[in-house]
Amino acid sequence: MRILTPSTFAVAAIFMAGLPLHAQDAAPKEAATSAPAPAPAPAPKPEAADVHPGKIIWEKHCVDCHGQNGEGVKNKYEDPLHGDRTLASLAKRIDKTMPEDEEELLDAVQSAQVADYIYHAFYSEKSREQSTPPAKQSFSRLTASQFRNSVADLFADFQPVWTKERGLSVRFTSKGVTALQGMGGGRNTVMRKDGQVSFNWGEQSPVPEVLPSDEYSSKWEGSVIAEETGVYEFVIKSQNGVRLHVNNWRDPIIDGWVSSGPDIREEKGTIFLLGGRSYPITLEHFKFKEKASSIELLWKAPNGVLEVIPQRNLVPYSTRETLVVSTPFPADDSSDGYPRGTSISKAWFDAVTSASMSAADIIADRLDSFMWTKKDDPERINKIKSYFRGVASIAFRQNLSDEEYNTLIEARFAATPDKPDIAVKRVVLAILTSPRFLYPSAAEEGQPTQQIIASRLALTMWDSVPSRDLFRRANEGKLGTEEQIRAYANGMLWDPRAKEKLHGFFHHWLEMKDIHNIAKDSKTYPDLNDAVLADLRRSLDFFIDDIVWNGSGDYRQLLSADYMVLNDRLAKFYQKESVGPDFKKVHLEGSQRAGVLTHPYLLTSFAYFKDTSPIHRGVFLTRSIVGRALKPPPEAVEFKDAHFDPTWTMREKVTDATRSAACMGCHSEINPLGFALEQYDAVGRWREMDNNKPINTASDYPDDNGGTIRIASPKDIAAFAIGSDTAKKTFIKHLFHHTNKQPLAAFGKDTEKNLVQKFAERGYNVRDLLVESALIATTQGMQPAPPKETASN
Repeated sequence: MRILTPSTFAVAAIFMAGLPLHAQDAAPKEAATSAPAPAPAPAPKPEAADVHPGKIIWEKHCVDCHGQNGEGVKNKYEDPLHGDRTLASLAKRIDKTMPEDEEELLDAVQSAQVADYIYHAFYSEKSREQSTPPAKQSFSRLTASQFRNSVADLFADFQPVWTKERGLSVRFTSKGVTALQGMGGGRNTVMRKDGQVSFNWGEQSPVPEVLPSDEYSSKWEGSVIAEETGVYEFVIKSQNGVRLHVNNWRDPIIDGWVSSGPDIREEKGTIFLLGGRSYPITLEHFKFKEKASSIELLWKAPNGVLEVIPQRNLVPYSTRETLVVSTPFPADDSSDGYPRGTSISKAWFDAVTSASMSAADIIADRLDSFMWTKKDDPERINKIKSYFRGVASIAFRQNLSDEEYNTLIEARFAATPDKPDIAVKRVVLAILTSPRFLYPSAAEEGQPTQQIIASRLALTMWDSVPSRDLFRRANEGKLGTEEQIRAYANGMLWDPRAKEKLHGFFHHWLEMKDIHNIAKDSKTYPDLNDAVLADLRRSLDFFIDDIVWNGSGDYRQLLSADYMVLNDRLAKFYQKESVGPDFKKVHLEGSQRAGVLTHPYLLTSFAYFKDTSPIHRGVFLTRSIVGRALKPPPEAVEFKDAHFDPTWTMREKVTDATRSAACMGCHSEINPLGFALEQYDAVGRWREMDNNKPINTASDYPDDNGGTIRIASPKDIAAFAIGSDTAKKTFIKHLFHHTNKQPLAAFGKDTEKNLVQKFAERGYNVRDLLVESALIATTQGMQPAPPKETASN
């Protein structure tokens, strides 16, 4: 392996991505590349004298929109014509909807003929198995999330919080200023734990029986848990001296140490944090000569509102600092329905360079805190070199040879013997800009080594690099069999990073919008504000976590559970009895609630400004839950409420707007699902009437077998999805693609079938599905273990 320097990084990366070397001269134009889609397999060729009658119809009426072999046509019907319908269901769908706007051209017999042709040529799973499967993406870089997580875990092993205790430890000391300044004089000290920091002591002492009221200090310590990735704004309200450190022992993000008078003031500071991790936090406060004393520690988290930091986000024990790079990255390509690193651009190169330089500065500045070394240690430089050898081995997914170590590390320290901090920066920059780090597939040649297996496992389970323990196991040869890998992966499940990865999947699967992208009419819904929306978003996350991590993990419960997770604010909004400030399980209209299908956050997201939207709700359910493909509408049509009779219900308006045959090709499936949710208003509250008329939720819905079923409630939708092979396959594919950033079909024709079978055998457990999905990619290319010897008589 040759270590590439930053100066050769761009050329090497372009070369590895399959671009001509002169593509670098195109800057600043963005040049994106991805592996070309494999050519569709030709349909079976019948004898010339016996041409399938359906093929003749297909070529006459269908090819222009769907392509010769159903591969799709740009700007017409772009999705491949693949699916899980039975032949009878497919024929019925064609008879009702095709050719578009000219359905009368084909009778039922002709529709059955063309259905038979395409079903056996390329539509059905069996026909696709006989064709060339999608190719695995040979070029892939780290996604933005994988880059940030990998950088964080390369330089300091992730430190999870295992304790269930919540809150912060606090120490009160008399003679506050002199004690905090290290000048001694602290006569009395009191220790305790506070769930939150929100106190107004006025002219009193916080501990009257021990501390005087005129001069004392307070120091809260522990960790703060970030639930989502993004910028966090911390706010301290106090009239006294305050200082706040978050993820940095040396430099405070808030420094209001000098009190400005008797009035309570706000001190603010922001910091970018990665979700699913805990960070050390220290809050210092002192009173000296002021008449009164108070302190309040608040934050505004991503998709949150300004609030006192909840107790659930505070831990009374400190964790290590985490290296977090806050450099903005361009959005990853999500054209296939999941984010993946399939393109490069100048913007991405610039982000990588900027982030790597930022990381190098942080490491050089805080190296001893990451390494637990001291500047006066005579072995410090040797320890630093050894440390970086380990970091580079994990980053490059293979152990460094002596030659590589000398080139990457020794040479750089030798070049600046009196300035080790310069050498440190150069080493960090070389590691983080190396294609060996940025392109995980670059190190994969032939049968994967156990170090490669460790890297694949960490990326799929954590979106990160292997931990020191995982890499050590690889070096010890303990990842050589599927049983060993599965055992370790099952342990990785309970790392908070696996939980965070599944959070990302659920947010993507459920199309969870940011709260700031949800707008409602304040006159129609005066009680709906950002605080309610923030709580609703948390409520949905907590509901999912309760099933996936605290309960059975059963996917079916996600669709059918008849409870929500509420706090007092949400209980009041949904007209339920008080449940207390913390989030708790509450049953709402139990017979009609159906898991995520009726969670108010989603019902609110998929609704109009003033009213419900059966179309938006129905499209979401069709694509994400039921798992049926929908083509884009032939033209965008704005739904204008003023165009309809003012006495109509929303169902009557939607029925009228979509009654044309061209619309009903898709809306025959969309509308029944959306109508079944009409008893939930635009903010997810239960209702019996719409526009002073009783709500009709019942419709006939086309099932997977060419027949129809009656859908009248969310429970009916849940029951259908739970019993539908298509729905379960859709969920599996969504999770697999999010986990592995690769198409499931690229891993072999039997892979999906085996995954579906295992999912069913294990009670549709989402955690097990994550492990199995990770194992498919992790073990690809491994030699099968030799058969075990059996005793013979």
